[in-house]
Amino acid sequence: MSESQQIEAPDEPQPERRSGRDRRQRYRPRWNERRSGFDRRESARKGLRGAYARMLATYGRDSVRFWTVLATIVVFNFLDLMLTVRALNRGAIEANPVMRTLFWTHPVVAALVKLGVVAVVVLALQRMRRFRRALELSLVLLIGFTALMFYHALFAIGLVG
Repeated sequence: MSESQQIEAPDEPQPERRSGRDRRQRYRPRWNERRSGFDRRESARKGLRGAYARMLATYGRDSVRFWTVLATIVVFNFLDLMLTVRALNRGAIEANPVMRTLFWTHPVVAALVKLGVVAVVVLALQRMRRFRRALELSLVLLIGFTALMFYHALFAIGLVG
């Protein structure tokens, strides 16, 4: 090598080129987002299965729609309780054996149990809304309570019962 190509070590230390604060980060534990992944994997499929997965993914991300479904479940549960009490006062018999026993014990106990169980289920669904099964269960409950409201309507007009 010639003298012009040799690299000599500097005699004096180089100035610090970093600016700002130290780049090292202190470890901070954090909660990682629990992703279910079903919205990414399943929504790429075609047909009914893909459409169902896309609908669930959209439903899970839309908090207003989810809270509306949960509120509707609570309201339908309360209406079911009121309409059941009305039907029992008119001489009907409760079909659910657990609720029948609770109504025989005391109507207030039956009301507290019915409203309490649904409230706990709704709160659990809200806490687990990131999971596919929780979204599906909320829709199944909505469909079930809607069918129950139709049954009460048919009973009220005298087509059943």
